[in-house]
Amino acid sequence: MNNDQLMNLAKPLVAQQDVEKKSDQKLSEILGHIDNINIKNSDQNNELDNLELQLQALLGDVKQTTETEDNNLAVMALEDLLLETDKIEVEQVEILDTVLTDEREDWTTFKQRYEEYAQRQNLAINEDPFTQLMTESQKIAFQERIQEEFGLNKVPIMDKYDYFLGAFSGVITGLIDILFVGNVLNGGGSPLREWTDKSTDKVVENFGHFVSKYAPKGKITPSDSLTGVEKWIDYLERRFNVPYDARYGTDLVGGKNVSMDTKDHHLKSLAHSPDIIGLFFSILDQFNGTTSLIDGGRLITLKTNTKKAKNFELQGHNVVTKLICGVVNWFGHLMSDIAGSSGAKGRGAGIPAPFYSLIQNMNFGETDLSKDSSRNFAEFSEILFTEGYDLRAVTTQAMPVALNELLTRFFWAVKRVFYHKENMADLLKNGRTPELRRMLLTSYGTFVTIDGIDATGRAFIKGGAPQNPKFWVALFGTLNLVGWSRFGMIAFQEVYVKLNPDAVDVVRMDGEINREWSRLYSSKL
Repeated sequence: MNNDQLMNLAKPLVAQQDVEKKSDQKLSEILGHIDNINIKNSDQNNELDNLELQLQALLGDVKQTTETEDNNLAVMALEDLLLETDKIEVEQVEILDTVLTDEREDWTTFKQRYEEYAQRQNLAINEDPFTQLMTESQKIAFQERIQEEFGLNKVPIMDKYDYFLGAFSGVITGLIDILFVGNVLNGGGSPLREWTDKSTDKVVENFGHFVSKYAPKGKITPSDSLTGVEKWIDYLERRFNVPYDARYGTDLVGGKNVSMDTKDHHLKSLAHSPDIIGLFFSILDQFNGTTSLIDGGRLITLKTNTKKAKNFELQGHNVVTKLICGVVNWFGHLMSDIAGSSGAKGRGAGIPAPFYSLIQNMNFGETDLSKDSSRNFAEFSEILFTEGYDLRAVTTQAMPVALNELLTRFFWAVKRVFYHKENMADLLKNGRTPELRRMLLTSYGTFVTIDGIDATGRAFIKGGAPQNPKFWVALFGTLNLVGWSRFGMIAFQEVYVKLNPDAVDVVRMDGEINREWSRLYSSKL
């Protein structure tokens, strides 16, 4: 159920609430009139009692006068007393406007009747009708309940063991990062990166086998002159040919001044980025036969002037089928480049990590790295990429980070179940508590501290002083940027919670609401 449907359900409730409120007011008005009538009736009864007493007194004096005279006097006295009494006047009560419904009516008719009522009564319904359905005290109570159950600013209830387990997880994964990840650039000697490279080669080979067997294209077949992963990279490049695979600036019309070669064309060509931005520019370039790239902090789109681009034709009979074929081409071409190009010597430049290409726009922040040159963020990120910081390197760094995440959450869950005697089902529903967030902050804080010390030490050993450009390349090649990014995210959450006392866990709250809706629907069925 979306937000609009909820609002449509609430609008008749506002009208019903108005009917109930006015009914109570009308009932109070009627009861007031009845009370007035009862008071006047009581006064009349008292006056009649007085009349009776006076009449008896008059009749008692009959003995002193003649009978006719007595009767006349009595009648005249009774008439005078009756004229003194007030007549009971009943005030008219206006008819209450209400809504008559029938249980056999459908929802549209039911809703229409209450909309007509709102128009007759000039009832204004807010954009959020629920705010009209609660009183101020109910709103305050509701906000307090939300803060109690879903508030992010609750003080975490932790002991020394929670902090110890978080730090312990950070130490274990930090040592794994030092021993098995280390410097992930070319020549860095990272054991885990070598394993990742081989695993990536295996994935490319298996994907190539699968495509050649189940999705062949014309006369395009794997080359018999090549072996290993090079064979399947070459096949996938030809099978999923795209027009934006220009390797040099001279491959582009008007690209004589574009600085691009085989080492960085995967980084500069936006269509080679494995994210939504890469997909967008891939489809755009396939339709137009162009190459979209970032050079010198500028977005450039130029016509591709290669033989492959000239012979390229996007398959499909209409726009929809062409879009589908474009997406398939994009993914297939990424798989051909993820382990490097077919003509590359050695490891080869793979594809950048998701959104890494956007750093090419950061053509600012120049820092003197040597006496002869300086580098801004864009240029420095390009140096890291050409040195081997591609998707395979980032995947290597992500492994100890993922292990740290799992270990910390595991320690948190075990302590909550066996020490605090909490229910595992409740923990699975409520996996974003302040205690867990603080444990993750402790864990990643420990992890990045160990990683930072290791990276700085290796940079000094390999690059010498900070004035040497090799120092910074070695430093950022060893820093686990995935772990630092995760630490930054958790630290930002802590700062955000401190600066926003009323912040709530919207994700968990939506989950609880959805579960409650499901429970209500299932009970109704």
